[in-house]
Amino acid sequence: MKKRLTSFILILSFQAQGASLQPSIHSCQAYSALSRQLNCDKSSYINRFGKRYCQIYLNQSHRGVYSPSTVHTLNGIRYCLQDMLLEEPDLTCANAQDKALRHHIQCYRQSNFCSLSLYEKVKIFYVVQNEIFDSRFRQVIGLINNFCRQAH
Repeated sequence: MKKRLTSFILILSFQAQGASLQPSIHSCQAYSALSRQLNCDKSSYINRFGKRYCQIYLNQSHRGVYSPSTVHTLNGIRYCLQDMLLEEPDLTCANAQDKALRHHIQCYRQSNFCSLSLYEKVKIFYVVQNEIFDSRFRQVIGLINNFCRQAH
């Protein structure tokens, strides 16, 4: 109950400011709103990774980079990641990365990422190739790939 009330208050406060703490398949504004709410700086995970890559994938989807089935999958992942982060209790700028990385595995699973062709998966991972130096990111990619191998 307390969690829902807090979420409701946050949503109302940001609707008044023009930003939305609502997950969306069409927008990445939830990251901006959340970053402002938590007072995160530009180097925070929410801005540097969440908002940045959300916007890149959204832009590429609009430009026709991906197949229709991949766009559908990316829309599901986008919505799921925003939703799960917004529902995360005790979220801070400092702990957002650890919480969000765990969400990636579940969101990729439930959005049918594993059913995409290898070519489409490579295009998706190509976007985030510079993150490969982060050991936590590599672990998440490994877990997603292991799940896909087991699912087929």
